[in-house]
Amino acid sequence: NLPSIAALANVIIEFLSSNLKMALEASLYLVGFKILHRLLCYHKNWCTGGEDLPLDWKKMVPVALRVLTYLSRPAVWKAVGAEAMELACMVASVLNLLVVHGATMLPGEESYAFLCYEIARVGSAPNKVFEKFGSNLTSPSPEPTEASLVDELKLLHHVAEHVNAAVETWLEESKIPSPSSEEILSLVAQAAGSLSLPVRQDLLNFENFCETDAELSLARGRAGILLDLYCRYIHVFPPPQ
Repeated sequence: NLPSIAALANVIIEFLSSNLKMALEASLYLVGFKILHRLLCYHKNWCTGGEDLPLDWKKMVPVALRVLTYLSRPAVWKAVGAEAMELACMVASVLNLLVVHGATMLPGEESYAFLCYEIARVGSAPNKVFEKFGSNLTSPSPEPTEASLVDELKLLHHVAEHVNAAVETWLEESKIPSPSSEEILSLVAQAAGSLSLPVRQDLLNFENFCETDAELSLARGRAGILLDLYCRYIHVFPPPQ
């Protein structure tokens, strides 16, 4: 039931957009992005073409970039704690899934240009979000999750650098002081077409949803709350005599 799935996905995106704070509920954010990741994987792996994405990707992309921007701040990284690494890696993987496979998933060339524009905007000065993570990733012998995060950030940084370089070159050559948004998006679309991207089938893989004891406990807790609400508000009549 795609309308129901899309409605659920958009509720998740709204939650992710509205709850960025210092005491970030990283476990809930991680579950939310894992659900969105699985929906994107499902669409790429099993939809034959012509179907709309089961989520509002134009809202999801800025939210994902905002979360990465937020986590790139050392104070936030420290406040979030041990889950910051896994969350950042998951968010970057969702973005990279669209970068690598978005040309065949997103509706129209202008959609892929919008994706690359947003990534380039966040990756340009003064933000340079993908470079800011360096101060948080200082382990001499990185764990697998840290190594994965470094790889995901490198790909996003590559996209940002490629697009921004093309825009800067065009601005210098054209001498246009204030190009229109249409001109910029057209230029970004051309730059996106010349991107050299790796083959990343791994971005389409995922394990069972309850992957750890912590996630299983979280799922059971949510199920318990729903069951309690059911018992409170639903009256079950006794069977007829």
